[in-house]
Amino acid sequence: KATVSVLYCTLFLYRNQMRGVVQRVASASVTVGEKEVGKVGKGMCVLVGISNASTKGQIPWMVKKLLSLRIFEDENGKSWAKNVTDIEGEIMLVSQFTLCHVLKGAKPDFHNAMPGSGSEPFFDELVKSLRAAYKSDRVQTGSFGAHMQVHIQNDGPVTLVLDAPEIAEKPNKQQKPQKKKVEKPAEAEKEEEKEAATTTTPEAEEKVVKDAN
Repeated sequence: KATVSVLYCTLFLYRNQMRGVVQRVASASVTVGEKEVGKVGKGMCVLVGISNASTKGQIPWMVKKLLSLRIFEDENGKSWAKNVTDIEGEIMLVSQFTLCHVLKGAKPDFHNAMPGSGSEPFFDELVKSLRAAYKSDRVQTGSFGAHMQVHIQNDGPVTLVLDAPEIAEKPNKQQKPQKKKVEKPAEAEKEEEKEAATTTTPEAEEKVVKDAN
């Protein structure tokens, strides 16, 4: 029972993080209506689920994992030897909120999925980071929020699931907390002004002595 409970808690926590379903592909493409919006050749197709618990701190982790996964053969036919950058492969990223589902009986529930207002800029940041870490022209996407036809020619088949660990978003170092200015009571300010007016410098005292002589 303890083992089952730990497994359930682990799956529950992972379900509430960013998830990537990685498929090794010979090719993949996305169409919306009659229009093809993205296409890749040999490489990976990654379905991305962004939950309410996902943080932008998980993006670098996901980018590093995607680029380092050794799921391709080398030139000698050795399996699991090279990553997508080694073979100069292509990557298709497709946002898929249904990965954040929970089942209520036979019906899926998606309340764990981050709403589009937050998940779209999150997904865009993931795409931007992946393109910056690899090659911009080798990273393609679908059409966020659209009803898409995703054509995947899985090579193998090979499918892996990446669940990002809980990583807090790093604070912006440029933003420093501003010190609050403590306002002095009006009476204290008047007292300081009075003391300043009656205080004399050594030069002023010397001048007074000379004038007196």
